[in-house]
Amino acid sequence: MDNFSFEIKEKSYYDFLCGRVKVLETYLLDTDTLIALKNKDFQSFVSVLQGYPYKKYISKIDFPEVREAIFKRREEEFEEFSKFGLEPFINVFLRSANYFLLVKKAYLGYKVSDDFKEFLLKGVGSYPKHFYECFSDLKKNKYPSYLIPIVIDSYYLSFLMDYAKLTKSAFIEEYYQSFTEAILIQILMRSYNFLNVGFLKEDEFLKIVEFLNQKFQNISILKGIDSVSSFTRMINTQKYFYREKSLSENWEVLTQEILKSILLKGKYFNEGIEPIFVYLLKLNAETSVLQKLAYALYYGLETSDISELELVYE
Repeated sequence: MDNFSFEIKEKSYYDFLCGRVKVLETYLLDTDTLIALKNKDFQSFVSVLQGYPYKKYISKIDFPEVREAIFKRREEEFEEFSKFGLEPFINVFLRSANYFLLVKKAYLGYKVSDDFKEFLLKGVGSYPKHFYECFSDLKKNKYPSYLIPIVIDSYYLSFLMDYAKLTKSAFIEEYYQSFTEAILIQILMRSYNFLNVGFLKEDEFLKIVEFLNQKFQNISILKGIDSVSSFTRMINTQKYFYREKSLSENWEVLTQEILKSILLKGKYFNEGIEPIFVYLLKLNAETSVLQKLAYALYYGLETSDISELELVYE
């Protein structure tokens, strides 16, 4: 059972790791290299990775091997940080999404581990309460199918914001507040597009708006949205802030813009948990982009749509 209960120590406790992070950052791919990778073939892509720590995990040039190498590099570094008591911190901010996927699987009737299923059913154990509350909410309210993923997303976002407060870092809290706002905009924009193509009815769109307003009463971006027209007015008023050209776009670039912004601010931290958090976000972003690139290049798919390439970090 993974541990999610972390305690942030005094800043001096992290001095060694902060120094270590300075070194580890030199082993990350810079933005120009990442962008250049989208124009390479798969073999050339792998050749670039072999100039970085991924090399020791790659024994042959095929997609499953390379995908696993990217994953192993990330997990090995996570393990190194875990030796300093940061495993619960990593579990919360970089692995918890997988647990909410398990909540969804359990709700849909798929098999999950016995101890996790027992926790979801009874709420007794050391897992975070958010998993149990999410599962119980789904079972109790019998949401329509279009709302189920949104309900799960809402509990995941609440989980991240709640745990961000436990870090006692205004920087980390700011990131997850902004991240939550961006995801909520994405949810509403995606739902709006579904409405426009007939996948959703207007009353279903409004049920999504109502649910999010009830769940996130302190998120200012949702205030005043009570109809389709009020949503489109809000988007047209604020779209310049989000750097989107039109309502037809998917808005997934928002989370990448926010990640880029927070990582730029993170450059100015030299002590405490913040430099470590920033490095872990960078590593996670890099490996996520590389796995998408590996898949696209191996199967000959378009790479220009991978927005993270230009927005990961500076």
